[in-house]
Formats: sequence, C-alpha cells, structure tokens
Amino acid sequence: MNNCSICNIPEDHEDGELRPYGKMGALICFNCMMSTPENQAEANKQFTARLDVAAEENGVIVLGGRDGPVPL
Repeated sequence: MNNCSICNIPEDHEDGELRPYGKMGALICFNCMMSTPENQAEANKQFTARLDVAAEENGVIVLGGRDGPVPL
C-alpha cells in the first residue's frame, strides 16, 4: 500500500487518493498538494510534464486517472 510522501496518509483512507504530483513524481494527497504555494507549484510542474509526455505519444490524452495524464 502507498502513502502520501508528505503526511503519510494511506491511499485507502477516505482522504487518501494519491497522485504522482509531489517532488520528483512522489505520490501526494490532495490536501498536501494544496497546502502550500510550493506544493501547488510542484504539482503543476509534475502534471504539466506528464501531460507533455502523454501528448507526444499520439496527441490524444486521457485525464482523471490516478497516474496522471496518459496517452490514449
């Protein structure tokens, strides 16, 4: 089982949905992601990087999964 890289909340906790938007793609929960401007900026950076890579594949991207944007 995975835990948030900041608060250590497990992913099976009701508030524990984790996404790979922490530093260097570490898993992070929404509350920690939004807790500071630095965490928000890092999440944006990580999301954008994944979005760019997914778009290079074929230009069609699937959003909403726990792994971030992925090519279709």
